[in-house]
Amino acid sequence: MAVMPALLAIWDIGVDKVSGAWLLNRGVDPGLMTELGFLVPAGWEGDDLIDDEEEVGPVVAEVIVRVEKGDAEAGDRKVADIKVTEGQVSPGGNPDSYRIYRVRDGWVAQHLKARLEQALDAPAIEKLTDHLLYLGTLSVDGGDVPIYLARGLDRERFRSAVDTELRARHNLGIGLVLQAGNALGPCLAANVLTPLSDQIDSDQSEIALVADKLRSVFRRHRILARGGQAVELASTGENMATLFVPGKGSIDIRGENRIAIIQRLVDAHNNGPMPMTTGDLVRGIAEDQSLSNIFKQPLWDKLKASFLRSLGAKGPWEIAI
Repeated sequence: MAVMPALLAIWDIGVDKVSGAWLLNRGVDPGLMTELGFLVPAGWEGDDLIDDEEEVGPVVAEVIVRVEKGDAEAGDRKVADIKVTEGQVSPGGNPDSYRIYRVRDGWVAQHLKARLEQALDAPAIEKLTDHLLYLGTLSVDGGDVPIYLARGLDRERFRSAVDTELRARHNLGIGLVLQAGNALGPCLAANVLTPLSDQIDSDQSEIALVADKLRSVFRRHRILARGGQAVELASTGENMATLFVPGKGSIDIRGENRIAIIQRLVDAHNNGPMPMTTGDLVRGIAEDQSLSNIFKQPLWDKLKASFLRSLGAKGPWEIAI
């Protein structure tokens, strides 16, 4: 794994510390990450538990770093030994495997700040939440497109929170959300969604955005971000789908029962349109539950606000278009 993908993967996870072994197992040089300033050495792994050969149980081990003399050509090198409490010492290999590194808080925003002027027309980094940064705007076809950077979108709680924050900024228009990870889906809250790693040179040691590449991905998916050209429920992963409603945008639907209910509404719209009662929607799926209990907050409020319409106090329901 190259430096930038590894860096983004760490930032996407949201951890404050990472081990040298994690980096080395992915082919990443910890020294380079330290030189970049993203990681700061924070000592060695202490009190490591290992299984003894007699299978009595785990014992405490200590990492000891020493210099091993080499010949004139190879030179000296640092190696690690593993010392258990009983005094036994065994080779441990590369000492970097046992180092612990602290992830510098705010490094990504600081790193981007000096580079956004080369790509965006109006760079302005603002931390909206712990999982969403506003980067500024990019001029596309005569309009100003807001650009965001998000992380943790593969976890439902964080994705939902980012979705809520983006919907609160709908007055800014359709935006482009760069995600640190690779969560599924082309859109998020009426914005185009794309992995940041697809927009940069992963072999470089910096996050260098290119305006034309950003414009290209935005143009390619902005119709979908608006809701596409037809009402559709598209599968975007295991037990996950995205509802597209023209003029309304898109919204993620997670869970087998939720997807089945929305699919009934989509089918009724495309074959009619024909409003459906709550009883018909939940029949054979979750007959003992209300729609609000099935979808829960804040998803249910989002659906009622933009995507579903009730013809009465308790239904029937139809796609709002």
